[in-house]
Amino acid sequence: MPTKPAKRRTRVKGEANRSIYERRDASGRKVYEVGFRSATGSQTFKTVGHKITEARAERDRILGSRVKIANVRLTFGRAADAWLETQVVNLAPRTGDYYRERLVYLRSVWGRRRLDQISTADASRLVADLRGKGFSESTINGTLLTAGRVYRFAKGEMNWRGDNPIELMDRSNRARLAETPPRCIFTSAQLDATIEAAAEPWRTMLVLAATTGARQSEISGLVWGDLDIVNVDEASVSFDHQADRQGKRRRLKTPESRRMVEIPRFVAVRLAELKASSRFSKPDHFVFCTKTGKAISQRNLARELRRAQVDATDDKGRPMFPLLHVLDDDDNPVPPPRNSVPSWHSLRHSAASEAIHAGDSLEEVSWRLGHKNSITTARVYAHELKSAKRSAERRAKLESRYGGRWQQLAAEDLSQGQSESDAEGAEVVDLQVKRGQRQ
Repeated sequence: MPTKPAKRRTRVKGEANRSIYERRDASGRKVYEVGFRSATGSQTFKTVGHKITEARAERDRILGSRVKIANVRLTFGRAADAWLETQVVNLAPRTGDYYRERLVYLRSVWGRRRLDQISTADASRLVADLRGKGFSESTINGTLLTAGRVYRFAKGEMNWRGDNPIELMDRSNRARLAETPPRCIFTSAQLDATIEAAAEPWRTMLVLAATTGARQSEISGLVWGDLDIVNVDEASVSFDHQADRQGKRRRLKTPESRRMVEIPRFVAVRLAELKASSRFSKPDHFVFCTKTGKAISQRNLARELRRAQVDATDDKGRPMFPLLHVLDDDDNPVPPPRNSVPSWHSLRHSAASEAIHAGDSLEEVSWRLGHKNSITTARVYAHELKSAKRSAERRAKLESRYGGRWQQLAAEDLSQGQSESDAEGAEVVDLQVKRGQRQ
C-alpha cells in the first residue's frame, strides 16, 4: 500500500521568532523543524523530532549563535559604523576625527565589500594606491591601523569569524615608516634664539616643553597640582591629563602616556616665580592660562611660537628663520613650505633627538616621551638613530670599550709583520714554510 506524501511544512503559531515549523512525515506523523540561515546565507531547515520541547531547545541553541551566522555576510562599512558608534565615540575628539578621516577613504574602497572577501592582496593594492596618490608613509600606516581595528572590533564584539588581512600582510607590503623624511627640529641656536625672543609665560612654556618633550596638549593641560616644585632641587611634573581643543581637561588615554618627569632646577625656579605672580595658583588652576583662568588654546600656542620665531635673530642680527620673512608681490607673508620651519611639536622631537644623541637608552627616551614601548620610539626616531653624529658616537664607544684591551696586541702583531717583511726584502717567501716557523 503506497504511503501518503509528506505535507508541506507550515510555521507553528505562537512560537518566538516564527522559526519552528511542522509537517507530516511519510508515515503521517507530525515532526518539527527549525528554520535558519546557513553560513552561506541560504535558508535551511533542520528536522528535530516529534516533540515541541525538543524543537524549542534546538531553536534556542541555534538562535543563540544567530549573530555569528548572520555576520558571515558582514560588510566593512557596517562594521566600521558599529565601531564608530560604540568605541570611537568614547575617545578624545581629535583621536575620533583621526579615525573618521581615514575611514572616508576606506569606505570608498571597501565599504560595500564583505569582510571575508577582502584579502591581503586587496590590502597591498590599497597601500600601492595611497602611495601612488602621494600620501605619506605615516598616513598609509594610519589607514592600515584603522582598517585593522575595524577587523578586530568585528571579531571581538560582533562575533565575526574570519582572518584579519591587515595582520597577515607581508612586511614588505606595509608602510615604509623608515623612509619618511626627517622631521624638522630646532637646532640649538634656533631654540635658544626663539626662547630669548619669547615673552612670558610663553618663554617658560617653551623651556618646559623643550626639557620634558611633552606634547602641546599636555603642557596646556597642566594644573599646579601636577607640579612638585616645593624643593626645586628635586622638582618634577606629572603628566596625567591634556587639554582638548575646547580647553577641557581630559585624562591621557594610555597608562604609558601617564608619567612623572624630572625637571631641571632652573625650570622649577621659573615655574615657582610664575606661580607667585599668578592670580590663579590653586592646585586645580591651569599653570598656563588666559586672563580668565582658562587653558590656553593650541592655536594661540602655535601663534605665539611663530611670533617668537619671526623675532628670533642670530648673533649678527639676521633672522634665524629666513623663510618666515619671505613676502609676495603685495608684501604679504608667504607661508613656508610644510616641514621647513619647526613647529610646536618640533620641541618634542628636538628633546627626543637631544636625548638620543646624548646616549640615553631607547627605554629611557620612550618612558620620558610617554610612548607605548621602545619599539615605537625606535620607529619614530629612526633617522636620529641612523644619523652621522649618532654613528660617530657609537664608533667612539666601541673604541673606548675595546681599544684598551686589544690595541696593544694589534700593534705588536703589526710590528712583527713589518719586521719580517723588511728582513725578507724582495724575495718570494714560501707561505707554508712561514706558517711552520710561526708554529
